[in-house]
Amino acid sequence: MIDQTTLQQYGIVMNYFAQEKRAFVGRTNLFLIASAGMAGFVSNALSRLSPNDAWSAIAQPAALCVAGLFVTWLWSRAINMGTYWLEHCQQVLKKLEPTAFGDLNVLRGMEAREEEHSEAKRIARASLSLFALLWVIALTNCAVILVIKLNRN
Repeated sequence: MIDQTTLQQYGIVMNYFAQEKRAFVGRTNLFLIASAGMAGFVSNALSRLSPNDAWSAIAQPAALCVAGLFVTWLWSRAINMGTYWLEHCQQVLKKLEPTAFGDLNVLRGMEAREEEHSEAKRIARASLSLFALLWVIALTNCAVILVIKLNRN
């Protein structure tokens, strides 16, 4: 038998779940755009950087690399927290579903849809890993140029 109270609870949790999915994608896109913008600036600065440049010219892209690593860490935290809340909502919805809908399966038995969401999380984590690697390589480049500059003086 369908319970109206449970149906209302299901609707509330489903709305929150949908909002959290939108927020997850939005946050991921925001971090991706911020990281890409910073990476473009660093790439441009590094392409023209030499040991003969002023200390400030070397420090600027190095500082941006450190900031990029921090943004990457924040991005990782956002992915982890978003994943936690999405999985929590999904578990609550699956518990409410039998009482709310009876034999009708909305989320239960939808492993294919869960795989799609897992794919989105994998893409977000792969993008995050790519930028983490990029920041480490760029920071290493800055360090090499700094060491060369120090050895020349």
